[in-house]
Amino acid sequence: MAFSCAPAAFAHSALARQLGSFAMVGGLGFAVDLAATLLLAQGAGLAPVLAKPGGIFCGLLVTFTLNRRFTFRSRGPRLMREFRRYALTCAAAQGVNFVAFSACHWTLEALAPGLSDPLAIVASSVFGSGLSACVTFTLAKLYAFR
Repeated sequence: MAFSCAPAAFAHSALARQLGSFAMVGGLGFAVDLAATLLLAQGAGLAPVLAKPGGIFCGLLVTFTLNRRFTFRSRGPRLMREFRRYALTCAAAQGVNFVAFSACHWTLEALAPGLSDPLAIVASSVFGSGLSACVTFTLAKLYAFR
């Protein structure tokens, strides 16, 4: 009986609210990251692997602002301390993102040389961002906004 109540209890927990908010903020941050990466790669002519750090930085600014306000509901004078901690958190997580993106992109280029560059960028971004999201949520909750 207690097992059947657990999903309902989780759905109303603070952790469930945080995960939902984090997912929405992360989706927006991913869109900003992807748009900036595509703009730099396709518009400015940078190689995708060189364009990605600019996308990551743009996404970081959006996600810090929204996660601080809505996901972790942090307020007050700790803005700079939290930003430094969040930047360190994101550096670790985005290191994972960049390595995963690069490995996936180079693998796709090797295995499917005819695959369009924008499609390879999107697929590689989804892969890298998914892995880094797990790292970001854990470190933000336990370190950055604590």
